[in-house]
Amino acid sequence: MGTFTNVSGSSPVDGAIAQPVASGRYGMLDPIRQKQAMVVGMAFSFEDTTDATKRLNVYLYGNAAAKTTLGGVFAQDGNAPTLSVAIATGDADCGQGIFAGYAPILLAPGETVKRGDHLEPIPAGPNQAMWRVAPSGPATSREYFDNSAGTEGALISSDLFPCCGEWVSSVGPSAAVTGTTAETAYNKTVTLPAYSLRVGDILRITGGVLCNNGAAGGNVIKVYINGIGSAALVTTGAVTFSANDVMQFQVDVRVNTTILLALSGGFAFGTPGTVTYKAVAATAAVVLTAANVVTVAVTPNNNADSSTLEFLAVEKL
Repeated sequence: MGTFTNVSGSSPVDGAIAQPVASGRYGMLDPIRQKQAMVVGMAFSFEDTTDATKRLNVYLYGNAAAKTTLGGVFAQDGNAPTLSVAIATGDADCGQGIFAGYAPILLAPGETVKRGDHLEPIPAGPNQAMWRVAPSGPATSREYFDNSAGTEGALISSDLFPCCGEWVSSVGPSAAVTGTTAETAYNKTVTLPAYSLRVGDILRITGGVLCNNGAAGGNVIKVYINGIGSAALVTTGAVTFSANDVMQFQVDVRVNTTILLALSGGFAFGTPGTVTYKAVAATAAVVLTAANVVTVAVTPNNNADSSTLEFLAVEKL
């Protein structure tokens, strides 16, 4: 019998396939009709249809024919589970899906997960329907696994709760930006991983910039989603601020196409309680296949100007 320190030495800790608890059928939906080839542990979504004969059709998470919501995790059980399963051609070769409970999930290459970390499914790209670490997500890891150097997915144990897919990531405060007149990004950013956005997603981006001293002239603050030089979500225009003035912003973002964001929101810049709320731009460009870094930057008017990004939060609704 192993000691307490090495009893979890196997990987996954619960065996080759994480079995549902209790009866062995908890959380199982049997059968589902896989319309794409799948590997055990991949995320799936139900076909976006009102046809009752197709109610059990599933596609890999992120497929355009499927609903945007997570349906569950593909699974097979039995004495010798098959990890890779072909497209179902009829009801006789349908698969199984765990839609809630104790589930095996396929951790994507390059990921390292700790026990209790949240994970989200990847909607597109070479690791589509595999899972990666996220600020919050519909699955929680039951173990540690280092797949940082891996080239294939690794099956790990998790608790799956598809209703809990929203997440929020926040940073702050930043170091003060001072001693320059060049556009400078505050040193706190939020990164949206490649393939983390898809058409129909909604984001809410909020934040606040604190002016540390009186400005000698107009300062411009911008919020970008692809870094300095990309299309700006927020542009304040040149504003001369006083000490303790605040620039506050909130932008709701919808991914309208693979290259275009629709925006709604506004910002206020000045003495709290005395300023006018101004609207943001209507659209901005985005690249869904690349990591998108939400960045706040300032262009000071004078080397003596000083400001701090108090916080930046990105919420996926």
